[in-house]
Amino acid sequence: AEQVRVLAPGGLLLVSFFGTEGPEPVRFDHKVAPAYAWPTEQFAELLAGAGLVMVARLLHDPASERGFLDTHLLARRP
Repeated sequence: AEQVRVLAPGGLLLVSFFGTEGPEPVRFDHKVAPAYAWPTEQFAELLAGAGLVMVARLLHDPASERGFLDTHLLARRP
């Protein structure tokens, strides 16, 4: 909500995160601190609930050389 509040009308927000194909966020150990993988649709719904309009999605296949579902969501403030 705070990111949306300070975003100018028409402004874009790019969010990149570890994704999961499951129905719930999954906690996992990361080098620095515990991290979470989020279901893409659930995260997109959070952005929409904050008032953003989805513009684009990019998903990197977990079978790729990265070894995990790498998710990027681009949303715009109306």
